[in-house]
Amino acid sequence: MLVLAIFTEAAVNKTGLYPKIAIYRLDTNTLFVDAADMVEVGNGQYSYDFSAWDPAIDYSVICDSVLLTGSERYAYSSISASRVIESTLSEDDILRILLSKASGTATGGGSTQIVFNDIAGAKDRIVMNVDGRGNRSVVALDGS
Repeated sequence: MLVLAIFTEAAVNKTGLYPKIAIYRLDTNTLFVDAADMVEVGNGQYSYDFSAWDPAIDYSVICDSVLLTGSERYAYSSISASRVIESTLSEDDILRILLSKASGTATGGGSTQIVFNDIAGAKDRIVMNVDGRGNRSVVALDGS
């Protein structure tokens, strides 16, 4: 997850800053990322690669550029969790499962178990037990 902040000074995009980012987990109300460096992208834009992001959690974000003053010093944002659509499957899980069905490799055609893999071929996303007519009796989904 890439977090982006834009800083301005007197309504003009400001470059050459060294902003820090703080990220709070809203499920536990705890500081999760503390004063991490942001990278200048250009034209007043700064980014942070939030690789520890968990799509099941909501976060609050504060970006602080100590070289600016007043309201221009801070940029605020939030990161919303991926919604659970059905059972425990989130939007992201469902997209991964659908992508495997549409584009992933499949094995077991003509047998009693058909498996659809992710597009890398590394993970079984859909495992279906079927009878001789192709009727599904058991389906296991893995969107993680």
